[in-house]
This record gives sequence, C-alpha cells and structure tokens, in this order.
Amino acid sequence: MKAQQRDSLKAQLTNRYMHTYNAPGLKNFQLGVSHGHVFYGRKLNDWLNIGAQVNGLIHYGIDNISEPDAITGSGPIYEGNLWVRKNMTGRTHFGLTQIYLQASLGGHSITVGQFLKNTPLINIEPWPFPNAMEGVWYEQKGRGKWSFQLGFINRIAPRQSGRFANIGRTLGEAGTGRDVFGQSSQYAGQVNSDFILVGNAHYAMDKNWSFDTWNYFADNLFNVFLLEPKWQSDEKGWRVMTKFIYQQKVGEGGNENPLFTYMEDGDFANAYYLGLRIEKKLGEGLLQFNLSRIADQGRLLLPKEWGLEPFYAFQRRTRVEGAADVFGFMIKYQHIWEDDRGKLRIFASAGRTDMPTPFDAARNKFGTPSFSHWDFSPRYDFKQGLFKNMSFELYTALRFLADDIQGNKSFQINRNNIFHIDAILSWRL
Repeated sequence: MKAQQRDSLKAQLTNRYMHTYNAPGLKNFQLGVSHGHVFYGRKLNDWLNIGAQVNGLIHYGIDNISEPDAITGSGPIYEGNLWVRKNMTGRTHFGLTQIYLQASLGGHSITVGQFLKNTPLINIEPWPFPNAMEGVWYEQKGRGKWSFQLGFINRIAPRQSGRFANIGRTLGEAGTGRDVFGQSSQYAGQVNSDFILVGNAHYAMDKNWSFDTWNYFADNLFNVFLLEPKWQSDEKGWRVMTKFIYQQKVGEGGNENPLFTYMEDGDFANAYYLGLRIEKKLGEGLLQFNLSRIADQGRLLLPKEWGLEPFYAFQRRTRVEGAADVFGFMIKYQHIWEDDRGKLRIFASAGRTDMPTPFDAARNKFGTPSFSHWDFSPRYDFKQGLFKNMSFELYTALRFLADDIQGNKSFQINRNNIFHIDAILSWRL
C-alpha cells in the first residue's frame, strides 16, 4: 500500500481528425492522427520526487498534407501542427518531454531537468508535443500574500519538433514571415541566444485584488515585462483584469548581421500591448468581454514556438504576433452542465481583429489580413460506464476576410474565408 502511494502513473491517448476547408479554388487540408503521453512519478521520500513523461504521435497517411496548394504554394497550418513533419521520417514520432527531480520543503520547491510549466509566454499547448523546458525552476508558495517563481531555461522543445534545442535554434521552426523590408526573414538557425531568465511575483492584496508580474530576459534577444492587475467579487460573480506587456530588444536582437537578426533596431526595438477583460458568472455559465490593443510602434514578437499568445482577445486557431497597430475585440460564453454521469461544457466566441494591411510588411510580419472569427465547441466528459475516463470534443470555426487583399490568395489560404473542424476523442488514465 505504501509503495502504491509513492507511485503515480498517468496516461492519455487522443484520436484526432482535423480538416480545413478553404475558399473555392484553393486546396483543402485534412489529417488524422493519434497522439498521447505516459507520465510516471515517484515520491522518493517526504521532500524529493522524480518524474518522467514520454509523448508519442502516429499519423495515418492522409498524404494531401504534403502537397501544397497549386495557386499559392502554401501548405497546411493547423494540420501541420499535428504532423511534426520537419523531423518525421516515418509514420511515428516520440519524444521525452519530462525527466526531472523536484525537491519540496516548507513551501519552497526546486525542479531540475526537463519539465512542463504554464506561463504567459512559454506554455503548454494541446498539440502532440506540449512545449517543454529544460533548466531549473524555483517556486515559493503559501507565505502570506506573496508567492514567487524563478526559472533558468537553457533549452526548449517546441511543439513543432518535440525535440529540445538551444533557445535561439527554436526560433523559425513555425515559420519566419517577412523582415521589415518585405523580404523573407532568414533568421531560422541563425539566432544566437543561450538562455532565458523567468521571474514571477504574485501579490494577493485581499480577497478582491491581486497583481501578477512576469519578466522574461531572453539572452541576446529581448526582454518582455508583463503586468496583470485583477479585481474580483465572488459574491456578485464579477471579475475585471487588465494586462500590459512591454517588449524591448536586448543585445544584437539575435544576430549582429541585420540579415539574420530576429528583432530589429530603431523603431522596431520596442513594442507595447494593453488588454482588458470583463467576466460575469451567470449560474453555471460565464460571459466574457475582451479587448486587445497592440500599439502602433515596432512589432510585438512573442515566438510561436514557445506557446499560445497571452492576449485577451485570443481565440483558438488565431495568431496576431509579429504586428503593430492591432485592435481586437472578442466576446465569449461558456456553460457547464454536470451530474454523476458526466460533464458537458460548451463555449462559443465571436471576435473581430483589425490588422495593418498585409502589404505593410514592417507592421505585419506574417501578412495577416483583418478578420472576423466565430467558433463553437461542445465537449463531453464521461464519468461512468463503458466510456468512463473518455471525452469527446468537436471544435468548429468560421473565419471571414475583413480586408482588401487585392486578389492575393497567399493572404487568404488557411487564414480567411475558411471553415475548420477538429474532432477530438481522448481517453485518460
């Protein structure tokens, strides 16, 4: 009995089918995969733990994913995120995402090795490989109103490859876009950056007010500072929060050669973001209003290879990183029904994002036109019977072009005037 309490075994297997229907005349993309992970942890004594996790992926050879669109030369975006095609030589791909030693004592913990952490800039994504970190992570919790985190990260395993690499080498695995002069960026494999220092302080002033600050110092790349005050009233079901992000170039911005640098000089050496979120709990439902604004200065560069965007108006399958002068609005509703048999959660959101014209490479790195995005997703988790520990989700999204692209289909394929579905059947141990 004692040995069983010391051991922890967790597993998940997900079967997934994804399809993106593009506008008439452009290629559609689809893919079926199975992916999952097995985690094993052991408590060596009262203060010392070890853990390890292996992630794996099998794809089923729906080969049109490897054939680009004949008009634009573009391949898939979302289906490509499931395939890890840059490193796969066959139908399977496996990676060791976690192997760590964790010491915990008196509200303090230190984790050493390869591990998963959720932070605003580097975070776990629900793809086959989840953005793992390698380094040292310290946490202090439960001491009065303050809590702290400090991290030294020397390698990251981005979801695009599932393999650990030097910080600079991770940049460009998800695409490089254009430089400020409109030419294809050439920084992939050329960025010199060896570590990231992460700091977080959380202050709970009282039951209503709290503050979070994060700082990311990426060696020879940039510094990102994030401030997020929150106010909530549990009695009335309200929550209001704001977020401020400031990014500044550090050192060479990636490389002393301007042709290979990641972050430019001059007007492009700084960028700002400001967001507002208002939530109201309505019984078992939650209504949310979100505003996002990236200032008309520089480009806000939060690497795709490190995780989801931390912007309030973020919606699944959208990305606005690498741009300036962006305004986004999004409204979201979520409702949960739960009983002994299972839990049903639905959400729906509708948003509008105004971008600089995609022809302005200096302010729109990836050539993303303005768009409207609607999505809807039901998910059911089974608690009893034959399907216990299983869940099914069907994510659907519609995105509409809201810009003049002058007939340039490269600014449209996989981005606008699309219908996207993602069917996800998971089993958990």
